[in-house]
Amino acid sequence: MKLSITYEPTKDYLLVKVSGEYDYLSAIFLFHKLLNEAGKRNYKSIICDITNMKGFDFNSKETISRYSIARYLGNALRKDIRLALLETPKQMDLFGEAIMTNKGANVKITSSMTVALKWIAVKASNLAYQ
Repeated sequence: MKLSITYEPTKDYLLVKVSGEYDYLSAIFLFHKLLNEAGKRNYKSIICDITNMKGFDFNSKETISRYSIARYLGNALRKDIRLALLETPKQMDLFGEAIMTNKGANVKITSSMTVALKWIAVKASNLAYQ
């Protein structure tokens, strides 16, 4: 697998950090693992930091690949989970957010950790990552 994933559980949310080289199958497998891990740990709020994932810049990936990942996440994400995807400005593609939310997922794509934390409604006194 070209991508690696680490979990940093906090009291209020699960922080997931992704690194490595993007490829479609690895990304689908990674998100499958992420959702399973959140379910096992009973988290309702997740921040997934993909800022260290290489090769996922908006202009470098074809639209169908990004659409397929967003569709998968939109269908797979339980409705009671809030997911914030932390991306670099070069990775930002709000098209994916629109696809996921249209499928009923509670998702926010942002390049700001502060925005991500506010969106998942974590109290400032409980922040583990800034």
